Amino acid sequence: MAILSYLLVGDESDLTQKSTTEARLGQIQVAVKRDGDQNPTQVYSELVSNRLAQFLGLPVALGVAARDSINPELSRFASLWVADHGTRIFDFTEAEPDPDAPPAPAGAYNETGFYWEFKRLCDRYPMEAAQLAVFDLWIGNEDRDLNIKGQLDESGPNILFALDQGNALLSCGADLKDSLGKLGSSGFPNIHPMMGMLGHFECGEMVERINALPDWAMLSAIVCGVQVGSVLPDNQYELYEVLDERRKLLRELVQRVLLAPS
Repeated sequence: MAILSYLLVGDESDLTQKSTTEARLGQIQVAVKRDGDQNPTQVYSELVSNRLAQFLGLPVALGVAARDSINPELSRFASLWVADHGTRIFDFTEAEPDPDAPPAPAGAYNETGFYWEFKRLCDRYPMEAAQLAVFDLWIGNEDRDLNIKGQLDESGPNILFALDQGNALLSCGADLKDSLGKLGSSGFPNIHPMMGMLGHFECGEMVERINALPDWAMLSAIVCGVQVGSVLPDNQYELYEVLDERRKLLRELVQRVLLAPS
């Protein structure tokens, strides 16, 4: 996979005359997420999802925790904006379904009308697509159909990346308790836009990768040691315990949601 580049905005300027590496001061475009009444744990869920994805080496747009000078008590998540100049990346978030596309196969997932685009994506990136789909099942993300971008044309560069995991983990349910309950269940989730499009080998390899993730890596990604928004450290340890147990359910989830005949 190609290395994702992020969008620089504005002109670079002198940073310091003492720099021995000729560093310059610049600005990167970001999408800023914050907690709200409808999703009071979004910042924490985005941050942890991103950390776990980095440990697993997944093609996910990077993001960082952020604060501003006006209200430094308010945590935010800044997702870096990927620079896609000179490419024809298909944006599942912004695109409109092709009215001339043939009907999706009977029983296939096609809520957003992008069945054939997802099929092309999975055919071109079988390993990376499987990695993201299995990861989604682990973190309880039902929102992938509108939060992924990729170069679908064979003649273009290999670019595929996911973004926006703010409705996963402690935000996958109506509240924190409901989210933990869902993550503890082998019956959640029931759908994924890549269901029926992925290979057994590729999915199985990702299940093994998640199960091989060391405890120290999971702890460092999930437990921040301080309150993040409304998420207390005790809640973070609860999530760690649930996600650790959820790894044992992944094979069943993959078979039921991703590999079951459509």
